Amino acid sequence: MNRLFPYLIVSGMLFLGACATSEPVAVVEDTPDAAPVSPLDGLNYVSVQNGSVALTHSDSGTTSMGESGSTVLSVVSSDRSHLAMATKSASGSVLTLIGTTNGSTQTLHEGGPDLVFSGVWTADGSRFYFGFYAPEGNRMGAGDIRWVNAVTGASGRVGCSASKAVLAVLRDGSLLVRNTDNMYQVSADGCDTLRTVDARKMYHVTVSPDGSHLAYVLRDLVYNRDSRQYEPDSTLYMELTTGSDPVKVVGDKYAPRNMSWSPDGSEILFDVGLQDDTDRRAVSVYTLASARSSYLIAPTDGVASLSHASFSPNGRHVVYRSTESDGTHDWMVKTTGSQFSQVINSEAVRQSGQLSWVDDDTGLILTDGGESELVHFGGANVTSVPLGATILAAWR
Repeated sequence: MNRLFPYLIVSGMLFLGACATSEPVAVVEDTPDAAPVSPLDGLNYVSVQNGSVALTHSDSGTTSMGESGSTVLSVVSSDRSHLAMATKSASGSVLTLIGTTNGSTQTLHEGGPDLVFSGVWTADGSRFYFGFYAPEGNRMGAGDIRWVNAVTGASGRVGCSASKAVLAVLRDGSLLVRNTDNMYQVSADGCDTLRTVDARKMYHVTVSPDGSHLAYVLRDLVYNRDSRQYEPDSTLYMELTTGSDPVKVVGDKYAPRNMSWSPDGSEILFDVGLQDDTDRRAVSVYTLASARSSYLIAPTDGVASLSHASFSPNGRHVVYRSTESDGTHDWMVKTTGSQFSQVINSEAVRQSGQLSWVDDDTGLILTDGGESELVHFGGANVTSVPLGATILAAWR
């Protein structure tokens, strides 16, 4: 008998036992790279995608809203539950009601690419009034003024026969509307005329968000005693929407332009020409309570021309354009309580730049040439992040 065989078996068993009691061998597996975080994560937004305007919402996914185009009207309700947005392309235009909380959409009106839209919300955000018309030269052509209930989706005509644009919902629930020649205060149900104003010389008409005040540039001929001639005059006036004596804000020699209300209607921004033999402009703010104007940024020698100022949604920030003598410009932001302004470092905004606010905490969307950037405020710097898409509106 071969005495070696049992020895080999025992030795083999001892070897296997030793292997069984040793530490396990670690196996290293490749882990995939984490998906990059998009700066649009956490936002609902309207964008241009594959030749169409689309809504991307966390609840409803992506919904087409028509052909690719640009924004011509964007009005959000006071409770921020709905957004009315009109876009136009080369072939047509469409006004859409968007539910910002659930991503619902409702087409309010479609028409040709030349349509002019206007729209205002009631104070509680439950009803949206909108007007539209096709221009015929310098006059308002075919169109109408209608309403939609944002809660139920019901809609109908206000009943106006001549007016095609709606400017405001007044505190008593009546509407301020206009046609080419006149402005009217009318009932919201049936368009019964309550007051008529000759508006043929009123330009850049804008109504405070609370519907209480009206600002406009009155273009008229004023007699100059020195030259003994009538000369063109463009003066900025303020008055109550229900009717009052106009209050002169600033005269023709300052060439007031680009009015923009604060969210609560207590102030209005506008820019004026400086009387210093240059083309520079400065941003002024008129406060209704004191009936006084002051410069947002005091003009000094060497400072760029400042214009096109607007408030953020809660009035904490003011964004304005700063233009150098060679025509190049940046956009700046000034925050309440801060002595200095900050420059928005963005290639998009250095060109023409379309601004769309997200909110006071997130900042705003800047778009130029189809490229959008998300601008964040706060801290020592203003940061700008490319979005890789054309964003027409965004919200949380």
